[in-house]
Amino acid sequence: MNRSVVVTGASGFIGQALSAALRSAGMEVVPVARRPGGGWRQVSDYRDAPSADVLIHLAEDSDRGRVNAAGSAVSARALQTMEALLHKPFQRVIYASSSVLYGDAESKAHDPADHVQLVDEYSRTKWQCERLVLQRQGNLVLRLSNIYGPGMSANNVISTILRQIPGTGALCVWDAGPIRDFLWIDDVVSAMSAAITSDFDGTLNLGSGAAYSIGEVARMALAAGGEADRPVQCTKSSGRSSCLALDIRETTRALGWCPTTHLKTGLERLIKDRLSPE
Repeated sequence: MNRSVVVTGASGFIGQALSAALRSAGMEVVPVARRPGGGWRQVSDYRDAPSADVLIHLAEDSDRGRVNAAGSAVSARALQTMEALLHKPFQRVIYASSSVLYGDAESKAHDPADHVQLVDEYSRTKWQCERLVLQRQGNLVLRLSNIYGPGMSANNVISTILRQIPGTGALCVWDAGPIRDFLWIDDVVSAMSAAITSDFDGTLNLGSGAAYSIGEVARMALAAGGEADRPVQCTKSSGRSSCLALDIRETTRALGWCPTTHLKTGLERLIKDRLSPE
């Protein structure tokens, strides 16, 4: 049976891509956003979002620094919104959480059963929302890695790297050492699409299952742009070990899904788009 789906945060990076894909697949989708514009239903408050069979809740600020700077007011609002949405007659709620909950102190690939590290307002808010969502059977939490692709934030590390290609001299990053998981936007969309009809409830990681240092990402991007001879320079190296890798084996089993776009391929696509004349 074709399920109706409400997507909150539909004007955002993931929300736009997901809404378009669900429509193309013939699903009944209601994109919802606070921002004015075409292609989605505008609301002033996500608590006023319509109901449907399934809710995919993407409407939280993904900028960790901004959330932490705003303090407890943002956290309280996120929890109030979540509680209101959970009182609506959705049969299934899929919540986009974050892999930052695992912290970055261990080199192992994290499993959803691992302990969480609640170190700031952002992580505490995500954890509290997860707990609310999982109080009801049939709901799903997806802990996302670093999502990239066309339309991504201009402030993330991959955007910072791409802005310097083409170029001359050293390509500058703050710190080349941190190791992270990067997942292409189309792979996120296919996983969330699979989650709509899956009967799995609980928590899953949503990542590529591979992790690379920022230095490796920069060198891949330079090679994709034909500038492999340029060095990578750190401007604010912390000197501390930082690793956040994800184990996605349970995700592939539960959703019948696996990522298909390697980081090298994704970077090559972005570089090609950047260098192609309009």
